[in-house]
Amino acid sequence: MSKQDRAAMMRALLVEAAAEEFERDGYAGVSLGRVSHAAGLSSGALTFHFRQKTDLADAVVDEARAAVRAPVSEALSVPGTPLDQLSGVVMAVTRVLHEKAVARAAARLELDHSTGLGQWSGAWQPLVRRLAEDASRAGELSAGTRPEDVSALAGLFLRAVALRTAARSAAGHCPDQEGRHPHLAQHLRLWPVVRRGLAAPPPPSA
Repeated sequence: MSKQDRAAMMRALLVEAAAEEFERDGYAGVSLGRVSHAAGLSSGALTFHFRQKTDLADAVVDEARAAVRAPVSEALSVPGTPLDQLSGVVMAVTRVLHEKAVARAAARLELDHSTGLGQWSGAWQPLVRRLAEDASRAGELSAGTRPEDVSALAGLFLRAVALRTAARSAAGHCPDQEGRHPHLAQHLRLWPVVRRGLAAPPPPSA
């Protein structure tokens, strides 16, 4: 293995360890020493890659944003109305939150509001807002439902998924062989209930 490959492997180990620590205890509750110990690496190895805790947290957020990119693109490739596609994006991010500790950690970091980190929700929230606006223009939303409220509701839903899944992880509820937590199916059932409340009623039949 080349020096470059070893460095990349160590960096990945550190980001993975940091994600698990941030997911559990948030930004303020985690030290660099704790992350290096969890990764099984020396403090020197950690500071070689990340001089400050903010650098490490930024790397976790970047990794989380990358983790949602392909699933969100796949959701958008499925033909449907704007509200269909919005729901597809929410469901895709829900799956990522169940499968990736790095995504749950980034959601926790964003909720902490304790750093100047980039916002993980920036990877999907603007898209959800645009689709909500498209759905409103297409007459898909129920009377009185504003696009900004749809976007905010989707954000609240996904943050609740992140927090609940993180809490279950901390309580020892192990994911399955594919990395998914056992209540994924429940969360995937809940959003369609929300969506039905957002949608305009179908036109009366002739």
